[in-house]
Amino acid sequence: MSSVDTAPRRPGLSVVASRPSPAPSRDAVRRGAPSPAGSPAGSLAGSRARSSALSTAWTSAWSTGVRGRGRSQVRTTSLHRRRTPGAPPLVLGHRGSSSPTCRENSVGAVLGAMAHGADGVEVDVRLTADGVLVCSHDAVVATALGRELVVARTAAAELVARAATPHGRLATLSEVLSALADRGTTDVVVEAKPVDDQVAAFRTARALAALLVPLSTSMGVTVSSFDALLLGAVRRTVFGSRLRTALLGHEGESAVAVLRRVVDAGHDEAHLSLRMLRQSPHVVRMAHHRGISVTAWTVNGAELAEVASLGVDALITDDVAAARTVLDRSTPVTALGMVGGTAC
Repeated sequence: MSSVDTAPRRPGLSVVASRPSPAPSRDAVRRGAPSPAGSPAGSLAGSRARSSALSTAWTSAWSTGVRGRGRSQVRTTSLHRRRTPGAPPLVLGHRGSSSPTCRENSVGAVLGAMAHGADGVEVDVRLTADGVLVCSHDAVVATALGRELVVARTAAAELVARAATPHGRLATLSEVLSALADRGTTDVVVEAKPVDDQVAAFRTARALAALLVPLSTSMGVTVSSFDALLLGAVRRTVFGSRLRTALLGHEGESAVAVLRRVVDAGHDEAHLSLRMLRQSPHVVRMAHHRGISVTAWTVNGAELAEVASLGVDALITDDVAAARTVLDRSTPVTALGMVGGTAC
C-alpha cells in the first residue's frame, strides 16, 4: 500500500507558507523553571532541548528536498482545528464517552461526552453491505443471542436490529451526526476503519463525502484513518470542500515519519500517540510550521497535562470530565434530553 498520493492539494480558507519565520519556542520560555530530577516534565524538557537543533536542520533539509522534487511549497488548509496560541487543546471524547452502562460509539455515548464538557467527539465507522456507515470499532459485532455479524457483509437494518445490548444499540453515523448537530457540537473526528481493497475504499469514501461534506460548512469535521489508501480516496473525493483529513500514525512509526507522510499526501492533520510525542516532542512545532494540526491519542490521567504542554491542538481522551479538570477548563455538566437520544 503506497502512502504517497500525488493528487493536487485542495483549496481551503487560508494559505500558509511552508517555511515561515520561526517564532520563539514555547519551550524556551519554560526552560527558566527547572523540573525535579527524574520527573516526566524534567525528562520532557531535556528531550526538547536535545531535539531543537535537529528540528531546525531536518526542517530545512526536508524543505530543500521537497523543492528538489518539484512539489508545491505552499500548503492550503482551513486550519479549523488549530487552537489559539496559549490556549489548552480541544478535548475530544474517545468513541464518545467511557461508561460501563453505555455502548461506545452510540448516540448516548457522544451526548454523554458533550454533557461532560467535551469540545467534540471521535467515533469509529465502517460501511455495511448495503452502503450505510455505522459506528463500530470492531469489524465483527455480536448479537444478543451470541451470533457474530460481519459489518461489511451485513445490511444496516439487520445490524441495528440484532446487534443490540443492554447498554444500547448500534448507531448509524447519520444518527450520531444528527444528535451532535442538535447539541451544537463544533468538532467531530470520524475514524474510518481500514478496508480490504480499493473497491471498498472507494465506496467508503463516497459514503463519507455524502454525509460529511454538507456538515463541514457549519462544523469542524475531520476524517482520520490508519489506512493510507482509504484516506487518499477520501481526500480525492472531497476535493474543494472544507472537510479535513488526518493520518493516524501506527505505533511502530516515528512521529517524524508520520508527519512526512502527512505532508507528502496533502492531509491537514497528524494524529499521534503519546509514545510518538514523547520520543519527538519537537514534531508539534514542525507540523505547525507547515500548517498542519496535531491531535494526540488516547490520553488519560497524568498524561493529560504532559501532552497539553507540548502545544498539541486537540487530544482524544476516554475521560472528558478528568480532562476538563486537568486543563482547568471546567464546563458545567448538563442533563441532555433531545431528538436522537439522551446522554449516558
